[in-house]
Amino acid sequence: MEGSLRRFLRLAVEAAQCGIAEASSELLTLKLERLNTLTHATFQRALRSNPTAINGYLLVLGWQAALLGLAPISKGG
Repeated sequence: MEGSLRRFLRLAVEAAQCGIAEASSELLTLKLERLNTLTHATFQRALRSNPTAINGYLLVLGWQAALLGLAPISKGG
């Protein structure tokens, strides 16, 4: 009996961990899609030499890099 309870609990924990990993992956994908949309919009304005848009574009690129683990996450932005 004790062995089957341990097995059940182990399987329940593994299932929960898989669900968390899947939800985390979906959330990351959603955030990156939104940032891609924002990147496109700010890039179009930045091409017109809009200083605010250029700063916004660079900020969004930083957020993308941080989400992808390519840069440290900035505490200021």
